[in-house]
Amino acid sequence: MACLLCDSDLSQAPALALGPLPPCNRFGEAGAERQPLTAVQCPHCALVQLAQLPPLDWLRPRHAWIRYNEPSAHLPAVAARLRAHCAPATRVLGVGPFEGPLHAALDWATERASVAAPGDGYLEAWQARLNAPGAGQAELVTCRYLLEHSHDPRAALRGLASLLAPDGRLYLEVPDSSKFLAAGDISFLWEEHSCYFTEATLRRLAAAAGLTVQALWRYPGALEDALCVLLAPGAATAAAEDPEEFSRFGAYRAAYPVQRAAYAQALAGQRCAVFGAGHQAILFIHAFGLSEQIAYVVDDAPDKAGSTIPGSTIPILPSASLAADSALDICLLAIGPAVIDKLAHVFDPLRARGVRVHTLFPGAGSGTLIDP
Repeated sequence: MACLLCDSDLSQAPALALGPLPPCNRFGEAGAERQPLTAVQCPHCALVQLAQLPPLDWLRPRHAWIRYNEPSAHLPAVAARLRAHCAPATRVLGVGPFEGPLHAALDWATERASVAAPGDGYLEAWQARLNAPGAGQAELVTCRYLLEHSHDPRAALRGLASLLAPDGRLYLEVPDSSKFLAAGDISFLWEEHSCYFTEATLRRLAAAAGLTVQALWRYPGALEDALCVLLAPGAATAAAEDPEEFSRFGAYRAAYPVQRAAYAQALAGQRCAVFGAGHQAILFIHAFGLSEQIAYVVDDAPDKAGSTIPGSTIPILPSASLAADSALDICLLAIGPAVIDKLAHVFDPLRARGVRVHTLFPGAGSGTLIDP
């Protein structure tokens, strides 16, 4: 078991084992095959990563309607920064399914192209394309929210760099894991993310791939920030070690059994619903062993209506079910703070009749069910 960034031996590194879990995209399959989900931190470079990489076919969803949305409100600001750092490019190449909004925001009168998605176009299917060397012609290559999925991130960066002209630049965007690690939010782990980057580990990866960081920007999010980095060919010195990186993951690991026991106690004998059928809710239910304690999950997405949570028989019901459920004791919210505010008309009546309504996410600005 070798580190995905520096090849260090991970066999003795302290691990956070959540047990065998089903993939979070296998809606309607109570018997979905399970794979172990274990997070580990490299003792040398500090990258948090999955200890066992799941098979790609196991990760692939069986439903054509599954699509992922990535943050885009910050892209006009990113485009302005790129225009300030790069000469107007005549050849811009986007790699991945999330490049269109950024290229539109750049608004350069250029030849713009996107690498076609291989196979069914699912995110994991991009890995072979990312790792393959290309013919360097692009003055700017952009790749958003793919690197954290890669089972070989160094090869992925080198493959992306091979698409560049000699004086080209590579723009990357990844989720920053610092907030959820510091908050002890177990639900942010996901079988589809093999790597959990921070600013320091992203810089180390760039150096390991033979790239230098020209600029790095952070755009705040309620639960996780966007890390945006502009890279150029050429070796660079890796970021220095920060002892806080190791203590943060140590505290994260230690929080898991405490939280698991606290949720088991808090939900005992209670009728509980979860609002939101995204991967964080699904991970939460299975990682904390709560399949028998959750009565149903609420989600108004048409494609999820009438289905069940992956790996369980927990039904997915419309939001109207909450108002009709007079026996409900607890409603746990697996949605972001901004969405919670927009749905006050749903949650305020629940609180008025004594239902305890709490976010699932530590650090979201309001207390969780198990907070003191």
